[in-house]
Amino acid sequence: MAKRGPKPKSASLHVVGNTHRPDRQGDPAPGEKGDIPNNPTVLVPARKLTQSQQKQWDRYIPSATWLELHDEPAATVWVCEMAEYMRSPKKFTGQKLGQMRILGDDLGLPHHKGNSKAARADQTKPNDEFFDD
Repeated sequence: MAKRGPKPKSASLHVVGNTHRPDRQGDPAPGEKGDIPNNPTVLVPARKLTQSQQKQWDRYIPSATWLELHDEPAATVWVCEMAEYMRSPKKFTGQKLGQMRILGDDLGLPHHKGNSKAARADQTKPNDEFFDD
């Protein structure tokens, strides 16, 4: 006879989804902890980075401690675009510059100093008697 209803989830899926109840699911198997590690992840650069791309990786990515393993492909693409921009900024198209900025935003990497939100917040505005912000 077949059982009715959906197939039950494993205990490790309940742990990850924060719905684990030991009285119902039991303890997860030793290999199925499902815990998300709290330790910072170290992103590993791709093997085929050129010297200039590796230089950009070493300059920006290790200091970005908030990046996780799923950010690694985007970080690699950003590093490749940044190295190309540094090599020849006049040949860098606006479309590629836009892609690089979007990738940088997604990764949380800093903008040019005059363009960042933090730089704009630091600027002091003169007080206007009619418009108070």
